[in-house]
Amino acid sequence: MTFIKTATPIDRLIRKAAVMGAVIGLTACTSLQESTQALLSKPVCKNSLEANLRSVSLQPIIDGMTLELMGNACGVGTQGGFVVTDLVSMADLKPGVAGLIMGEVARSSLTRLNCQRVFQVEAANLLTLNDQGFIALSRSATEVRPEIGPVREAVVGSYHAWPDKMLVVLRRINTQTGELTQSVSREISFGCKAR
Repeated sequence: MTFIKTATPIDRLIRKAAVMGAVIGLTACTSLQESTQALLSKPVCKNSLEANLRSVSLQPIIDGMTLELMGNACGVGTQGGFVVTDLVSMADLKPGVAGLIMGEVARSSLTRLNCQRVFQVEAANLLTLNDQGFIALSRSATEVRPEIGPVREAVVGSYHAWPDKMLVVLRRINTQTGELTQSVSREISFGCKAR
């Protein structure tokens, strides 16, 4: 006589758990393999920021930043328009090629928003490091061109780059008081692996 053992609910639960564990294990293995392959297939970052910037589409990033930065500041009511500087490196307050490019893109974005007049000015004319190491606006009328003297707001930007990414910050500042009225930032990945 042969006894046929029927599976109890606990036996069925154990079998299902074993099957699910095997499936999850295979999925995790596959995901780990895919992640490793993706990491290995990433190109090595270039030696210069300008070279790494070629892998990024700056226009949509800066467009989003300027739209968020300006909020309701565009249109009627903004007296005199905006002074927009080139972006400067946080390390030395100099724009470099990257800062010049990002400044041009920011001015283009602001112009398309139909804000009031947009003026270009060198960051050195408006920004200095104060005693605490912070960026400060110059309040010397002789350092700013006369035609933009009545402008009450400036859009200033800064950036810092690592081998595989960059942080970009845009600020709206009241030129009369130095008050920060709005600030936005983005971390931009170059899609490469640091050495």
